[in-house]
Amino acid sequence: LYRGMLYRFLKSRMNNLLALTLSSLLFAAMHANLLKLVPLFLLGMLLGRAYEKSGSILVPIFMHAFFNLNTVLILLVAPDMIEM
Repeated sequence: LYRGMLYRFLKSRMNNLLALTLSSLLFAAMHANLLKLVPLFLLGMLLGRAYEKSGSILVPIFMHAFFNLNTVLILLVAPDMIEM
């Protein structure tokens, strides 16, 4: 959604860096967690850059899936590491 649609839409109307920044900010804000806003913004920038460099939406999709899998594994293996 954020790279395949929003970023491409914004990129057609403004420069790439601004489009990437805005789509990454919206990606981070969508998670509705102020403590994780900066890390998620940086993840959004990384995923957007991966999309731009590869030219394929599959690359950031797999990266995002791996990131989520890593989080789930941490929750399963060491739930005390994650503060609620």
